[in-house]
Amino acid sequence: MSYDLTLLDLDRAMSRAEVEPILARVYEAASRRDSVSPRLERFLTALHAEVPLELGDDHPWSMEPVYAPEGVGLLMVWSSVPELPELIEDLAIDHGLAIYNPQGFTKNTGAYLRQAPYLKLDCGMGYPALNPRSEVLHSALDKVLDGEFEFAILSRKSGDYIQMAPDEDGYVIEWQEGGLDNHWQGFSDVTLRLKQAFDDFANGGQAYRTMYNFEKLDL
Repeated sequence: MSYDLTLLDLDRAMSRAEVEPILARVYEAASRRDSVSPRLERFLTALHAEVPLELGDDHPWSMEPVYAPEGVGLLMVWSSVPELPELIEDLAIDHGLAIYNPQGFTKNTGAYLRQAPYLKLDCGMGYPALNPRSEVLHSALDKVLDGEFEFAILSRKSGDYIQMAPDEDGYVIEWQEGGLDNHWQGFSDVTLRLKQAFDDFANGGQAYRTMYNFEKLDL
C-alpha cells in the first residue's frame, strides 16, 4: 500500500484551510532538493542517515521525494517499513517541522496536520512558551539580563538545551546535548552574542557551540 507524508516548514501555527494551498504548491513545484529550506535540509539529512534514499523492492521509498522551498513530500510503501511514519514524525518535531498525514496511521484515524511543539522556552515567570518567535526569545533574554527573570532555558523535544543566567560580570551560558556527559559552560557580557547563540540553537544550528570559550563540565 502506498503512503505519503508532507513535511512543512511553517513560520507559525496554521489551520488546515491555510495549509491546503501550501500543500498544493509543494506537489506542483517539483523542484530540486537544493531548493528546500535549511530546516528541511537538516531533516532530510537526518532521515536518510537512518533510512537511505534507495528505490526498489527491498526499500521503503516508492518514489523520489517531492521538493519545494516550504515543504517536502515523502512517498513510501507502508508494508516495507511500518515504523517509518513514526520515525518521520519524531524527526519532524525535532527539526521544528509541521507534518501533514493525509491517511492517518490507522484506518480509524483521519487525515491530520500535526504542529506539535518542538521548542520550549522556560523562564519561570509566566512561561513556558512553545515554539517562541525570535522577538519573544529576545525579550525574555533582555528580562533576564535586567533582573526581571532569573534564567532562560530553551530546550528541544530531545532534551537538549541551551540556558543562561546572570553572573557578577555578565552572564553564564551553558548547553547540553545527549546527556550530562556532554555539558558545556561559558561566560560573557556581550548581549548581541547571547541572542545570536539562542537564535542559532532555535534554528537547529551548531554555531552556538563555538561562540564562547566553553569548557566541558563533569556532572
